[in-house]
Amino acid sequence: MALFRLQCDFRCFVPQTPHDENCDETKMGTGFLAIVPGFGKAILTAHHVVSNAVLIKATTPERPDVEAEILEIVGYNPHLDVALLRPTPALLDLPAFPLGESATLAPQRKVSVLGFAGGDIQKHITTGTVSGRHEYPHNRVRTDAAVNPGNSGGPVIVDGRVVGVVTSGMDHMQGTNFFVSIDEARLAFARILR
Repeated sequence: MALFRLQCDFRCFVPQTPHDENCDETKMGTGFLAIVPGFGKAILTAHHVVSNAVLIKATTPERPDVEAEILEIVGYNPHLDVALLRPTPALLDLPAFPLGESATLAPQRKVSVLGFAGGDIQKHITTGTVSGRHEYPHNRVRTDAAVNPGNSGGPVIVDGRVVGVVTSGMDHMQGTNFFVSIDEARLAFARILR
């Protein structure tokens, strides 16, 4: 299945001062190819990975010798922290992750998290369990699977199907990390596409 290492470039903007490239920034994240009803193949990721980026580049271990592809944002939902990106024609023939259901996720359910921790070029897979739901204010599912910077936007997998999108981890509470359920992400994408 196609997993992407996303490199997002940001321009520094300070009012009343000339542009200084030394304060420009690059963030790394993860995205994955899935079939979104009403759209077709799309790259899903976390909103905070691509928010305000001036350039989004994707590479994949599936094609290590291919240049980075430039992606464009189709839409996003900042509250859920999900974004939909348009894959380039060169990426459309890659295999998509199948989407599952997340309504039945319960504590102690085993999950796997895929991503590019630390922006590494090698894919990382960690496992853990669902530890509960965090309903307010952000409607997230908690997991103790390891999540590091660079994992944001990666898929959370149960039985080979995507049940969530990684959104965040807590530095001061090791082993407490969050993902948005794929059921809620599907609703957000349907609204975006309308």
